[in-house]
Amino acid sequence: MSKFNTILLPFSNTQPNAVTADAACFMAKKFKCYIEGAYYRQLMPIIAGEGISLPADYLAEFEEEGRVQAERASKDFMTLRADRGIPIASFEESPEVPRAAWSEMIGTGPAGIGEYARLFDLSIISRDGYQAKVDWKTTFEAVLFESGKPVLLIGDPVVESFGRRIVIAWNGSVEAARSVQAAMPMLLVSDEVVIWEVEGGTVSGPNAKQVA
Repeated sequence: MSKFNTILLPFSNTQPNAVTADAACFMAKKFKCYIEGAYYRQLMPIIAGEGISLPADYLAEFEEEGRVQAERASKDFMTLRADRGIPIASFEESPEVPRAAWSEMIGTGPAGIGEYARLFDLSIISRDGYQAKVDWKTTFEAVLFESGKPVLLIGDPVVESFGRRIVIAWNGSVEAARSVQAAMPMLLVSDEVVIWEVEGGTVSGPNAKQVA
């Protein structure tokens, strides 16, 4: 894989934000690729346990809350996209041009969005350590372990130097080798790559000089 063609931005109770949008737009403009924002929400089970049924009004309230959150996420995504000059288009439309679309997945949990991410070259997720109610870790772990594809975790605002200088934490392992391969599109367009190896912290395998 020499470039990223498709990027997924998965959201649940995490709303689209400027950090995620900036990273996605940076990648889209760099690789002229397709961005898809996907909001997933689960349906409340009617039966909570053996012989226990949830009240209809509670189920309706839960469903309405999920619908409102999905609408807000879609609106936020479209605003962020428009502010950054990324047009709406499907994957098939306008190839080799940055473009974006929105989708909503109902009745699927984190595992579902992780499986859906298998269709994309890269997923981007923001890490929000300031909002206790935002469970970004669940989404991140689902995509990381279920997709088999690279995940870019963004925590800080994207700056102009984003992606220009990349550090590889190398320990000689299979996982490290796969990480380098997954990041190859970014490595090829960066200005500098630094390979970091800690003495005594490696396993049997090639060393950092060989990787370089």
